[in-house]
Amino acid sequence: MQTNPKFLTLPEAAQETGFSHWTLRKFLHDGKLTRYRLGSRVLLDRSEVMSLLRPQKIEPEVTR
Repeated sequence: MQTNPKFLTLPEAAQETGFSHWTLRKFLHDGKLTRYRLGSRVLLDRSEVMSLLRPQKIEPEVTR
């Protein structure tokens, strides 16, 4: 079932990001994502989900 391209279901978001649905549920609980309901379905804003994937600089490990 295809949803509005602006929104993703939990399984769609998990597939697109590689996060488990449990991780996405934790993000919802922690307020990192906004939950939208359409009947009994939970939808996530695609741009919000994708913003969790922004690159982060990792400092090289210093060996002594």
